[in-house]
Amino acid sequence: MPGSDYWKKRFELLEDAMNNKGAQYMKDSEAIYRKAISNTEKEISRWYTRFADNEGISYQRAVEMLTGDELKEFHMDVKEYIQKGKTLGVSDQWSKELERASTKVHISKLESLKLQMQQQVEELTGKKAKGITDLMSDIYSDTFYKTAFEIQKGFGVAANFAKLDKKVVDKILVKPWASDGSNFSERIWGSHRAQLVNKLHEGLTINLIQGKPPDNLIKEIANTFEVDRKRAATLVFTEKAYFQSIAQRDSFKNLGIEEYEIVATLDTKTSEICREMDGRHFKLSDYQIGLTAPPFHPRCRTATAPFFDDEFEDEVKRAARDENGDYYTVPANMKYDEWYRGFVEGDKNTLDKLKPTKSAKKVESIRTFDGIIKIPSRSYDDIIEYIANIDDTSFNSNVKIKIGDEDNILKDIMDVVGASGLPKSISEDEFNVLIEKGQQALYRGVTDEKFVKEFLEGNVFVGLGVNGSGIYTSSSRKYALRYANEIDDNVMKMLIDDKAKIIPIDKLYKDKKSFIKYIESKFNGKKKDKIFKIIANNGKFAILNGYDVIDFGMHKLVLNRTVLKVVRYDGKN
Repeated sequence: MPGSDYWKKRFELLEDAMNNKGAQYMKDSEAIYRKAISNTEKEISRWYTRFADNEGISYQRAVEMLTGDELKEFHMDVKEYIQKGKTLGVSDQWSKELERASTKVHISKLESLKLQMQQQVEELTGKKAKGITDLMSDIYSDTFYKTAFEIQKGFGVAANFAKLDKKVVDKILVKPWASDGSNFSERIWGSHRAQLVNKLHEGLTINLIQGKPPDNLIKEIANTFEVDRKRAATLVFTEKAYFQSIAQRDSFKNLGIEEYEIVATLDTKTSEICREMDGRHFKLSDYQIGLTAPPFHPRCRTATAPFFDDEFEDEVKRAARDENGDYYTVPANMKYDEWYRGFVEGDKNTLDKLKPTKSAKKVESIRTFDGIIKIPSRSYDDIIEYIANIDDTSFNSNVKIKIGDEDNILKDIMDVVGASGLPKSISEDEFNVLIEKGQQALYRGVTDEKFVKEFLEGNVFVGLGVNGSGIYTSSSRKYALRYANEIDDNVMKMLIDDKAKIIPIDKLYKDKKSFIKYIESKFNGKKKDKIFKIIANNGKFAILNGYDVIDFGMHKLVLNRTVLKVVRYDGKN
């Protein structure tokens, strides 16, 4: 059975993946906010153009009633808002307010602009509420399934896994959990919306009373929307932490796991309470948000991992049996999508490849290797045992791998030991600050900008290069541009985490030389040939010895994507 470090690493990676989903949503939401600000600015400019004279517009003139064509145009605007509301998911309360406004014959110029400004808030809130609801549903479902996948893969056994009922998930999403007794949707439509509307209306009134030009108001409105966006970010990351936490709890319960461990992300941003809770374990029956389980505070990044005693492996295998008493062995290199097709969707072709068994035969694989890349060193015998378990067909094929092709053997090793997880996404400003502090900037060129997004969010491509397999980076942007077809946007900026285990190439060669002597003294024939074929590749040899990066000087060969900090792609790298 894998050790505690294995589970911690796997569930740290799962936390990173869910956090990236939240970060991507907030990045996407910037466009929604920009649209709301732009529309509000247009309404203000149009209003001032119509009603202001050379000296601007006084508060007294602003509270005068609309007349004739002015009222007619206002009614036309309101009818357009009513139609928009039917597709944008605005609240019933606001729809009724618009219906009333469409029949009013007495409405002031100021009231008309306030209504037009609030319409932008209502549209923004509708889009925000839907986007966050969809995100939280995805967070819960994805965490629920991937938690089960990691556990079943870790033990090497699995059975058909019940698909989540959408109605059940919907009920989970609307259940209040915070101290104010409201769920995230109620906070979005309640206090968040009200505060934004009040702030905009207050700013408009003060601007008119003080006789300031519209430019001042427009600038203040942009700042007000930015404050709301930051408030939304806190909501998103806090709710993400909650739904991720209860999804793990529900998945643990479904698999019969009785204890869990707190796994905090330890860095300079880690809170005191999360540092204190890190490593503590509790019974699942004592799972209580905020006390024994995350989130412990707003924007909490702490997760949970299963906690096992030595006797638990048989319990997991029993829990993994299906209604016929069968279970399936899960290969160490099985991918999540394949697991989902087979064990959640029940795809017969996938399951037929695995073949069910009633035998409790122990699954020997890379999991005996402790499954974690951060081990400082491994014995020669450990490495030999791992190589012995690699499928011979992986490299005995008649098709030769060429430079630039993907190295599937190294990719499988990276996946199992947790080195193929997502990199940490950072902003351009964060990147520059770290460079100023003395960290080395690295660059990676790709032939198409779609590969930039794939590198940040999708599967890792492990290419075969002259100096070994892995992820090639360079401290020279000019060099990286050669591999980016000389297109700036196809060059990624990145840094290597301080905790990464880096080996200089000259030391790697010395270590390899010692290892070869050891192999020659113990083995001959096919077994020796197989070992030599694997360790001849610098990338494979380094990762089998627990290293994250090979240092070639100007170039770095990365073997663990999780140690990278990559600038978020915005098309302007």
